[in-house]
Amino acid sequence: MAATSLGGQDSKLVSRHLSSEEFVESCGAILFDLTDPDNLSVCLIRTQKEWLLAKGRRNYGETRQDAAIREVIEETGFRCSLFPVTMPTRATPPEAPAVGYPDKARVFDNLIEPFSCEIRECRKPIRTKFIYWYIAALDVGAQKLPGEPHYKPKFIPVQQAIQTLTFEADRRLVAKAAGLVSITLKGGSDQWAISTPSDAGIGMSTNDEAADGQITGEHPLRIGNPIGVRAPQDPKAAKQSGKGKKGIKGKCNRAQNPNSNGATAIPTAAAATTPSNGEAASHPNNGQPPGSNNSSKKKPKNCTAEELTAFRKWKKERIKAKRLARGTEQQ
Repeated sequence: MAATSLGGQDSKLVSRHLSSEEFVESCGAILFDLTDPDNLSVCLIRTQKEWLLAKGRRNYGETRQDAAIREVIEETGFRCSLFPVTMPTRATPPEAPAVGYPDKARVFDNLIEPFSCEIRECRKPIRTKFIYWYIAALDVGAQKLPGEPHYKPKFIPVQQAIQTLTFEADRRLVAKAAGLVSITLKGGSDQWAISTPSDAGIGMSTNDEAADGQITGEHPLRIGNPIGVRAPQDPKAAKQSGKGKKGIKGKCNRAQNPNSNGATAIPTAAAATTPSNGEAASHPNNGQPPGSNNSSKKKPKNCTAEELTAFRKWKKERIKAKRLARGTEQQ
């Protein structure tokens, strides 16, 4: 049932509002054993048919961080705490000005923010679920709790855990989390990097003057692309490569490439002559457009700039000749 309009303007932004009964928040954490930084292992929970990650619904009045840790402890029995990592985020630092701070992804150290947010559309019952994922570290030496009986937790090396998890989305979560932990601990590159659709277009910069997509500073996250983050493509480079805005270069890049196949050859010197007696314009190809392979009288798709100019001139002369012919017939 459509909502009754109250007379306000429609926003140009794509958005929708969910009432409190239409959505639910879940929180979880990727739990790592950091005893040996060179051989990270991650905790998975096994059911009768699946290998999963620990998560659960947030209680009202509970923070997301507390909910994530509580759910991990309840489901696995392992005591743990959130692990601060170096990662990009669009959250603003406390010292940021209240007005004029650009909305960009920037890299900060010692963050215990969600490194990923998952949105699920559930059917039974119909609701939208928001899942906030954190990174946690095992409390070494702490006594293990019983955990939930229908879950069997197990620490598995990262590479094996990625292959063991049942669902693709969970595999990507573990890979990304492992990369952030590895970079934070060792300051090297992310050996678990996996490029995901959600990474596309993220530009990280550490100051307001830095351009979108430019990564600056000395930390590995700022000097390369270690976690699959793909910066925006330079518009000028895109246009020169034929992948930018539509134009002569975009349409004719195949014809300009000597190794391309199927390009229509159009003589650049071809030009129609204007008739003086009302007859059709004379042309070397007997009324056909420039180029022996182009009999459709349509603008060629693959051509050089000069060839396209010749074609347009030929078409203009052809239209002029037809108008003159109609005037002669009427007289």
